[in-house]
Amino acid sequence: MRLIDEELVMEKVNECFDTCDQLDLHFTAQDVIDIIKSAPTVEAEPTRHGHWINGSFIIIGSQLVPEKICSVCGAGTIEASDFCGACGAKMDEEAKDE
Repeated sequence: MRLIDEELVMEKVNECFDTCDQLDLHFTAQDVIDIIKSAPTVEAEPTRHGHWINGSFIIIGSQLVPEKICSVCGAGTIEASDFCGACGAKMDEEAKDE
């Protein structure tokens, strides 16, 4: 598997659609495959690891809900999960005394 730049591929596909429309040509699945195969490879970002920090409480309706803060980017959420929805950090670190 190789990583490619989705934005670049979509830009190329849209350009081809526009050109084919203007010239009254057909754009085929093979054309899309060729664009994908010719897309340059991009470097993967290393996985960031973090943990959830207990934040303040948020009032939702009539309930006080504890906020969880990402130790990597500082984004807050009320639903802690295995990954931060803001920065993508994997929440697998042991929590530190903060």
